[in-house]
Amino acid sequence: MVELTSRCYGADLSGDTIRLAGHTTTAGRTVVDCLEEYPSEQFGQAALGDDSRLYFSVVESEAIIKKVRIPGGTEHDSEKLALFEFGVSNPGDTERYFLETHRLGRDDNRLVVAFHRHSINQQLNFFERQAFRPSGFKLRAWALASGYRHYCWKEGGELICLVAFDGPAVSYCFLKDLAPVHLGCLENKSAVGSESKRTTPCLTDLAATINYQLAGMFRDGCTAPLSLIVVSGRDASPEVTAELENIIGVRCCLPTPKTALFSPEVAFRAGKFLVSLGLTVDL
Repeated sequence: MVELTSRCYGADLSGDTIRLAGHTTTAGRTVVDCLEEYPSEQFGQAALGDDSRLYFSVVESEAIIKKVRIPGGTEHDSEKLALFEFGVSNPGDTERYFLETHRLGRDDNRLVVAFHRHSINQQLNFFERQAFRPSGFKLRAWALASGYRHYCWKEGGELICLVAFDGPAVSYCFLKDLAPVHLGCLENKSAVGSESKRTTPCLTDLAATINYQLAGMFRDGCTAPLSLIVVSGRDASPEVTAELENIIGVRCCLPTPKTALFSPEVAFRAGKFLVSLGLTVDL
């Protein structure tokens, strides 16, 4: 018998640290056995292996994100329509971007993401200087949704919100029936200039942002009430969830990982690595 083994890693660059998740697939079974955090300047010390795949995250503020509404009943390719509308509303040299689209919710609306090539190239150069050649990249909030859907038990009702507190960037993603319908990020002002320190997220700003986005989603026809906020990331804690719940009036909790997907020595840290974990799987 020939046993095939592969390694895959997700690297989430947050402030001055990199949060790394890695899994091994052997004979069709995948187990997460690496959840580590490194100062960015020391990431080269991570021993990933020459045949490993590495994917990295891109913060929402470093990309152009546009939601495109696709008319019902259209016979045209929805992805091509979304890219065409993006090009019309954002005239310029499309060669400056890496473009991708995602289906939003259960309908055929699309999210168009334009990654600035110069920004992506900077990150590629960083990893290559550490002797790693990335295989690809993903938007942080999209990776957050992937990590939650694949590695955690589902909680809440029809509409929930995922939040990742990691240093200066707070990414969020709304899921309706477990499908992403809206995403974004906000600056964690309490972490600016102090990325290496553990800081309390700016919860009042987050609550205001969530309520603002809910109002916009309601105007777009999403009338389901928000039933749960799942708080993950480096700075997540029971104290943070309790304080946010008190401010916003919606039940908040930490994620509940599927421990069978993790090796015993790392399972207890899984809830703090959802973005990194999501980089290793498809949504």
